[in-house]
Amino acid sequence: MTVKDPVNDFEFPEEWLQKAALPRDVLEERIRKGRALVLSDGTVLTRGYTTGTTAAAAVKAAVLSFFREPGSCITVPTPAGPIAEMKIESAAHGLAFVRKVMNDHESDITRGKLFGALAFDGGAAEKPSAGPGDLPEKLSGQLPESPGVLLSYVLPGELSDREPSLARDIFPSGIKADPSGSSPAPEGGQDLRTILVPERCVADVMADTAVTGKSDGLQGGRGGVRVRVFAGKGIGIIRKSGFETPVGEPAVNPRPRQQIRDGIIEALSEIGRQFSGSPGPGQQVSGSPGPGQQVSGFPDSGEINVILFIPEGEELSRMTLNEKIGIVGGISVLGTTGFVEPWNDHLGEMKDDIIRSSRKIVLTTGRQGMAYATMLFPDHDVVLVGSRISEGISAASSAEEIVVCGLPGLVLKWGNPDMMKDSGFATVVEMLDRDPGNRAIAKAFEMAVRKGRGARIVVIDRTGKVLLDSAENRSSVWRTEPPAARSGRIVSE
Repeated sequence: MTVKDPVNDFEFPEEWLQKAALPRDVLEERIRKGRALVLSDGTVLTRGYTTGTTAAAAVKAAVLSFFREPGSCITVPTPAGPIAEMKIESAAHGLAFVRKVMNDHESDITRGKLFGALAFDGGAAEKPSAGPGDLPEKLSGQLPESPGVLLSYVLPGELSDREPSLARDIFPSGIKADPSGSSPAPEGGQDLRTILVPERCVADVMADTAVTGKSDGLQGGRGGVRVRVFAGKGIGIIRKSGFETPVGEPAVNPRPRQQIRDGIIEALSEIGRQFSGSPGPGQQVSGSPGPGQQVSGFPDSGEINVILFIPEGEELSRMTLNEKIGIVGGISVLGTTGFVEPWNDHLGEMKDDIIRSSRKIVLTTGRQGMAYATMLFPDHDVVLVGSRISEGISAASSAEEIVVCGLPGLVLKWGNPDMMKDSGFATVVEMLDRDPGNRAIAKAFEMAVRKGRGARIVVIDRTGKVLLDSAENRSSVWRTEPPAARSGRIVSE
């Protein structure tokens, strides 16, 4: 029976599996879940989950805990297919924490860090936009297009002792009493708290009825519930163009946003399955909750707001190039497959072995490069090498054909590491968008061709359009009808 990696569809040779020290059933289960990568010498490396997967887990746990105790583990779907499962650090009364799992990527600075989310009734007074005078100085520079929105809510009594730490860990602007004094006082005389967040939310989901858990996007029917997710402390804000996410929005990429939406829908579905009948807004839910669980009803407003935050995100961002390239105030929430690929010297050696044995090889810089390379070059072996392009070319010295294929950022900066110096642009993509005729682009490509020592250099954009191809010595456009089948191997990092 063949054993395939569900993340990259690589079929592990039987001799590799036999060398692994783990019991076969344990090994295959870890592979099936996408958590294990087996090397040629039998070494088993551990994949982790991306910041996107971890963020989705925190949001789902918070939504579940708004209604009832969610248990000790949480699951969320991943773009690659396998279901991610991770331990909940704590979750109660709408506040949840999930820790990003450890992995074998030696330079993953976010592994082991906490991700949190706070879910609360979205029906409290809300100001559609904060004027410039309302903005704390710390945030005013982070929200260049949209200053922000002020959300008001009552902190549940059970969390009142956590308020000082929440003010420190969740909101860049802190938690403060509503400065306008115009918000209605809730029952019990508790004061509303006002939160300043980026106006453009990360996710906006309307479930048609929580009884069925079905979702029909933003056009929910009567009896539905709306859940919006906003970015809190530790999540960066895009200040310059050239990213998948527009300027002014939280630095949460499209696939993690979809994971967050999917997780919310799953949470509402799980709550919906505990209903009997169809309770209206504010009514207590009956049904069959788990042992010791009490399921609360939906808020009268039919709306739930969620603040996603990374307590150490601001500190972690100082260890990255985010601010230099135009992302301020925190880290980016990323992930193409939902998994963090392991990386160490042993894995590099395994890839070098595969490269050396290939007759036709494509070296790619990332997941998108890999996806398009498999269609552009169906009869080639495709190996993801990241920034190790030079090492990959050296290992492929006996190949008949070597292709380097990837997005501009890595390929062109590999050609000329100093191409952005004094350019006035934060990223290569921004330069291509705003000044496609810039001489620095042509110079970097020419240097990449020379570095390639005969390798074909292909630069593509995120849609698969070929921007530069050394085989044609001109720009070209790839017609997107992919070949029906491919015969080469695919090896990710």
